[in-house]
Amino acid sequence: MSVFADLNEIRHLGAPIVGLFRTALGRDPDPLEIQRFAPSVRDRKPLVALAASIVAMPEYLDQYADLASTDRTELFLGNALGPERADFDASGITEWASSDAELIALITHIALTRGAIPLLPGLVPGATPDDPTAYRLWVSEYDGMPAGSQATSSDQLVCLLMKAGDTEAESAERSVAALTQQTHRHWELCLAARTLSPWCRETIEALARDEPRVRLVEGHGLVEALAAATGPLIGVLSPGDTLSPDALARIAAAFEPATDLVFTDDDVEDASGRHSPRFMPGFSPDRPLPAGGLVVARRTLFDPATAGITGQLDPARVRHIPIVALHRAAAKAGEPNISADVPFAVPQPPPPVTVIVLTKDHSELLAACSKGLLEQTDYPALTLTLVDNGTTDEAALALLAELEGRSNVRVLRRPGPFNFAALNNEAVRTVTEGMLLLLNNDVEILDPGWLSEMVAQLARPGVGIVGARLLYPDRTVQHAGILLGPGGRATHVGRGAAETDTGYLGQLAGVHDFSAVTGACLAVEVETWNRVGGMDERFAVTWNDVDLCLRVRRAGMRVVWTPRATLIHKESTTRGLEAEDAAKLARFREEQALMLAEWGDAFERDPFLNPNLLALDTGQLVLTRPRQLAFPSLASEA
Repeated sequence: MSVFADLNEIRHLGAPIVGLFRTALGRDPDPLEIQRFAPSVRDRKPLVALAASIVAMPEYLDQYADLASTDRTELFLGNALGPERADFDASGITEWASSDAELIALITHIALTRGAIPLLPGLVPGATPDDPTAYRLWVSEYDGMPAGSQATSSDQLVCLLMKAGDTEAESAERSVAALTQQTHRHWELCLAARTLSPWCRETIEALARDEPRVRLVEGHGLVEALAAATGPLIGVLSPGDTLSPDALARIAAAFEPATDLVFTDDDVEDASGRHSPRFMPGFSPDRPLPAGGLVVARRTLFDPATAGITGQLDPARVRHIPIVALHRAAAKAGEPNISADVPFAVPQPPPPVTVIVLTKDHSELLAACSKGLLEQTDYPALTLTLVDNGTTDEAALALLAELEGRSNVRVLRRPGPFNFAALNNEAVRTVTEGMLLLLNNDVEILDPGWLSEMVAQLARPGVGIVGARLLYPDRTVQHAGILLGPGGRATHVGRGAAETDTGYLGQLAGVHDFSAVTGACLAVEVETWNRVGGMDERFAVTWNDVDLCLRVRRAGMRVVWTPRATLIHKESTTRGLEAEDAAKLARFREEQALMLAEWGDAFERDPFLNPNLLALDTGQLVLTRPRQLAFPSLASEA
């Protein structure tokens, strides 16, 4: 950020700006506001003078013009202190302030002193996870201090494997030096040294002489190192990798009887400092474990012949600890975390699929959607059920009559108030077997194999729901899965990204799990739908798909998104966008409040949104302060 000279200015001069805006307006400043206020803070202008500038803003006047003084004070305190407000005695605070500006300045000072106002994302709004300035600030303010409980004592032995060659002796020294600083004392390093020059051999041998937990291994690779390891928990380090002091303590504490594997976040540390963090999502069986990252697993998962982890991992037995525990050598930076493009086959014979499309008027949308389904989709066992919610348009009525004459098309006429959940429930009650595909009428088919891909994914053991990649008509991303966030956020991942964009850590490029996918194109088996009770009809228009996905996950099944099924979605063409209509927005907020009442913890602890990140409404991931230390496993949600 160019308005500040260095990290010290960002932290100490930028904090008052964020604090004043947060206290007075309940929001962070935008970049232009930071730029406008920064010179005054640098010139040591009093907080009250800066507060007076905010009090004069039209936004402030509109927000507080009709509020009594006591109500304004309560809002200021809530904005500034957040959860700490409950512990703060505010009696008499107004006696120290004769104006709103003085009150805002005083409360801001109290909040900054208490550390209650986070500097991220406020000082670098919209910063991507690997933004250098934002990450330096994140490391300075939050590294090593995740919210939640700290690691508990454990005597489990963690065995680390390493192989080193002629050029890596000094790098191995750095790794060992960091290991000796671990708060967890029960570790060993099995070091396999490949052909070494005399000096390098002497350096490596000195490591073992000086630190008895370092064991030199006869052989040249990880296979020999694995064979020499004596404990039940195994991890791999590369020469030059260093661990944060409490890394092994947290990992050892995470290995409960129901845990098979633990992985963490990491970054790169070199001569320029720490950078390029990888803030991982939770584990997905289709997404590879982070290449070169800190992964520790039970010895039984390792193949003795390759020293690699083999077999299918149970998501319920894998834990992600969202702390930057590993600092990688610079040469190891930058590997994407993209799943292998391995197609799955459609079961034979192909299971019947009932595609359910709700429709009303808009003949042009229905024509394009039905043509794509009936003429451009190559799946052989497809039935189309159209639920007519009261069409009156003559062209649409004629099209419905024409479609109804086809042997694989049914039309259910259900006029009345629009309730997406109720209409789909009615349609599903007419289906007795096979799979369901919910599809919006403003979706168009691009590739004839899209439905085969969704069926193949849904037929896999343990998969309960499958979602597709949806693009806007301009071929930018509209939906690549849904991330849940604090306050009732449900963000479409990658919104607005280019069709070819792989996303942060490859999140747009491969099959993997989410907590939810959109009901605009959602596949689920009839048996699963009935098992969880279908859609909750209290969510008439929005949130019904998210609620359904969460209930399917709670039942122990996965929600999977695949980019290999790609369609065009003219989002909200039929009913319009929520924010464009006051009544629709009010109904959206009402349903959102119900979702938070039902699923509040799911929004705070989405396992696929790293708690060091936020998902903005734009679909972008941004760096923020840590929200909590760890997530429950899928097993604990069942």
